[in-house]
Amino acid sequence: MGESHVLHLYDSYSVTMDMNRLGSSGVCVSTLGLGTLTWARDTDEYEAREQLDIFVNSGGNLIDTSHSFGDGLAQQMVGELLADFSREDFVLTAHCSATEGYASGTRHSRQHQFFLMEKTLRALATDYVDIWILDDLNDGTNLDEVANTLSALVERGFTRYVGVSNTASWLTALLASKLDGLGIFAAASYEYSLLARDVEN
Repeated sequence: MGESHVLHLYDSYSVTMDMNRLGSSGVCVSTLGLGTLTWARDTDEYEAREQLDIFVNSGGNLIDTSHSFGDGLAQQMVGELLADFSREDFVLTAHCSATEGYASGTRHSRQHQFFLMEKTLRALATDYVDIWILDDLNDGTNLDEVANTLSALVERGFTRYVGVSNTASWLTALLASKLDGLGIFAAASYEYSLLARDVEN
């Protein structure tokens, strides 16, 4: 994109923060994203604000959230901290995964997705998320229902794009084919590191 920033972490080293297009979509995201898994649980508000300030000042814009992060409290903290910024400066992801105590259908059913989306938007204090990510898609939900629900969420303005996380490649490809032509399938997220190599299978 011709623009980069330098991220200084604790004055010990720096990382170049580039901006890249997300897949074939038109949205641009920072090379590094800010994860909020431990916010409101192991990371208090002061530490979270410090992380966010460092991230923003270094040119970061991608923030990953979930209704299950931080024992269910992380999204509310994200929403409170982002109130000091312009919403349009961020690309927010939100994960759709299992909800404790919710027994009305599978987690990727239309009913459950709308339930979680409304809960997510309230917690984040925003009208929309940028990317709605389905976790571990293979839960038995009819894939046509999944695709139609994702399309409906976009049409209603609740999310701009959709994606999957930790989902088998064949199932990811099948869902993408059902959404082909809509231009809304934009992301596939997988845990991958020197310690977590399962994705190679």
